[in-house]
Amino acid sequence: MNSEEHQHRISKAFLFIETHIKESLSLNRVARSAFYTPFHFHRVFKEVTGETLNGYITRRRLEHCSAILLNEPGVPVSSIAETYGFSNASAFSRAFKKHFGMSPSSFRTEAPSKFSKIRIVESKNGIPVTHFEPYFRSIDNILNFIAMNATFEIKEVPNKHVAYLTHVGLMTQTQGYEKIMRWARPKGYMDLPDLVMTSMYLDSAKVTAPEKVRVNIGIVLPEPVKEESGIHYMELNPGRCVVGSFTLGFSEFEKAWVSIFVWINEQGYKVRDMPPFEFYYNDFRTHPEQKSIVDICVPIE
Repeated sequence: MNSEEHQHRISKAFLFIETHIKESLSLNRVARSAFYTPFHFHRVFKEVTGETLNGYITRRRLEHCSAILLNEPGVPVSSIAETYGFSNASAFSRAFKKHFGMSPSSFRTEAPSKFSKIRIVESKNGIPVTHFEPYFRSIDNILNFIAMNATFEIKEVPNKHVAYLTHVGLMTQTQGYEKIMRWARPKGYMDLPDLVMTSMYLDSAKVTAPEKVRVNIGIVLPEPVKEESGIHYMELNPGRCVVGSFTLGFSEFEKAWVSIFVWINEQGYKVRDMPPFEFYYNDFRTHPEQKSIVDICVPIE
């Protein structure tokens, strides 16, 4: 799928949201409008817009509401809140103040002088204009990243013996790696000539806050081991997977995950009900560019 086709799909999602902005907009419903599966769409949308789908929809609703506050002074705040799907006027006021820094009533009286030049006032028939071009550049960036950085294959990944611990928190995984390496070092496992570390993601960041995402952080071993305090053992049976091979800086991991799900969607594969995982083949601290050599593996049917 080329950049033009991705732009066409994302455009359909944007336009669907705008057309149905006053209605309930679930992930499934918006994803269908763009011919993506929900599983892939939430990652692609976040990478393209820099916002979650719910965050984007809430922002667009608030911007629509701001146009009514500016252009239709006789419409009650409670009516605006109800029209755009807020549970009540208080919830609307809280969301509005968080976004604009003032209450809807204050905005209505002060915005004409303070906000006359900002984008929300640009409108067609009183409705705020959405500028899609920056999002299209993001799509191009994803596709360029795939072309320059990724190698994808369908593989039967062999069974692995893995010693692991369960760590909570996406941004603090280093702590989990340090802990399991302290366990492995005196046993000689850190001296294995083909040392491989692994992360398996038990929760999806689309529904779980990053600081609460559970990750099984482990080391691939040549044989089974007995479990100890905090250290568990499993035989990993991946089977058929899409494997994306990358050399990544820390800031590139999110884009790599987006790219593999874009590729899976393009090729029409169906993701299996098994957590995705990563294999690490080096210590990024010893790499000349501080990068990780990693396979991202997504089990498929």
